[in-house]
Amino acid sequence: TGLGGTGGLGVHTGLGLGMGTTGGLGRGLGASTGYSGLGGGTTGGLFGPKGQTNTLFNPSAAGKAQSHTDQLQLTAMALSSPTIFGDERDIVITKLNQLQVYWGSGKGICNHTGTTVQFTETNPFFVMKSVGYIKLPTTEDKEGLVRIVVNKSESEVIQMKSSICNTLRQIINDANITPVIDSTYGIIETTLSEIRFYLLDGNKNRISTRHVVAFFSTNEMTNKLRNVGVQELHPCLRPSDASIKAYLEKTPEGFDPNVWSQAVKHNPKPEEMIPVPILGFQALKARALAQKGQSEQHESRLKLIGKEITNLQQTQTSIVSKYEQAKRKQLELNHRLLKVMVQQETSRNSGHSIQEDEEQLRINFEMILNELTSPTGVKSELTEMLSMMRLSLPNTQYKENNYKLGEDVTLGIRMHLTDQQERIENLMKVIMEDMEDLNIIQEALVDGRM
Repeated sequence: TGLGGTGGLGVHTGLGLGMGTTGGLGRGLGASTGYSGLGGGTTGGLFGPKGQTNTLFNPSAAGKAQSHTDQLQLTAMALSSPTIFGDERDIVITKLNQLQVYWGSGKGICNHTGTTVQFTETNPFFVMKSVGYIKLPTTEDKEGLVRIVVNKSESEVIQMKSSICNTLRQIINDANITPVIDSTYGIIETTLSEIRFYLLDGNKNRISTRHVVAFFSTNEMTNKLRNVGVQELHPCLRPSDASIKAYLEKTPEGFDPNVWSQAVKHNPKPEEMIPVPILGFQALKARALAQKGQSEQHESRLKLIGKEITNLQQTQTSIVSKYEQAKRKQLELNHRLLKVMVQQETSRNSGHSIQEDEEQLRINFEMILNELTSPTGVKSELTEMLSMMRLSLPNTQYKENNYKLGEDVTLGIRMHLTDQQERIENLMKVIMEDMEDLNIIQEALVDGRM
């Protein structure tokens, strides 16, 4: 008696009404495609208005074959030779009947006994009809998606999501079952909205669509859903290949079989789309409004994507700025590390003689300096090239590059020069002391000779 169990309501695997395999009344499980031929149309559903059956695979369809034939005979009589007055007025009534049958509305008078025939949009002479295509749903049974239509606007549904889940939980009356709303959509030019939801069992697994539909298709659940404002309930499930094949092989009522077969043949995407009849301006308007609503959703989604792109661009700019800042900081730290290493090496080698590798390094530096400063060196070639450029472009004004040393470099140069000056002063002091000692020695030598 619960969801997902084998002892619950029977589930019919086809389209239309049928008896379940475990007893009870099963329901058609075709996906809702927007046309009544495949498992629920736009105006009915599992508990649509009384007297409506939205399926081409209706068990009562065979019982209506005879009445359909009588309808065609009366229609042909009303359009060709109605015998009412027996004079030229019958011709006027014939034309009136033809106008009504072309328009798909009104009643046609057939004979003097007052026999009439109701003209609908499904009669074969109705001219305001065409064939379009709709996209088949791609959801599977294991996803457990079911859609309901409620008498609330989309904004109200969005604000009442939590209360809707609580209401469904109260209707199910099972503590182990948790309803979850997947998405909501507003129906154009109506105060209705569509809600898609699924149910989770105690192990947080989704309950299959067939079991959910079978559970809600009982009279008790139907009444409970009606009481809370649910107008329709449909499974979000792709029809079986056999059901689609049977649907395509049967020409819709009022359509030329050749036109329908051409529509099936020229389907642009047979695996994803299916042809549906479009009868009258209301159906055409509904498709136009649906397309408009879809375009608005696309525009809103594009705006959201545009905002996301703008945010990502701003984030990228910030990251690039931080990267450049970190790069400059790393360069400064490298210079500071180099200075520390120089100071450390200077302190460590203070008082030691020049080593062989240092002497070789000095020789290499002197060779490079001589190569740069020699008359045939790189410096002279650069000077010659600069002169040639100035001669070739006399109007170009060259500005000398004013290099500005950083504070750290200036401080380092100042400390180096100060250190050198102190050493020179110490050296001069030692020389002066030695000179004084030499003078004393010289004086002593002179006094000794004397």
